[in-house]
Amino acid sequence: MLFESQVYLDEKIERYIVDLVWATREPELHQLPISNLIEIGASPRAAIALHQVARVEAFLKNSSFVTP
Repeated sequence: MLFESQVYLDEKIERYIVDLVWATREPELHQLPISNLIEIGASPRAAIALHQVARVEAFLKNSSFVTP
């Protein structure tokens, strides 16, 4: 039986999660026309939550690794 803690999450996906969170904090640096839609960007805890959710989603799909 596969456990959520055994689901592999590659460094590239971790970097993607961090980039995604930073893009909400500084959308102009990423050429995203969303600064008028975001008052406050995502917190570091958002990155942690995305990391956990990605692993749980892979687990629920019975996969041993996370895909983007």
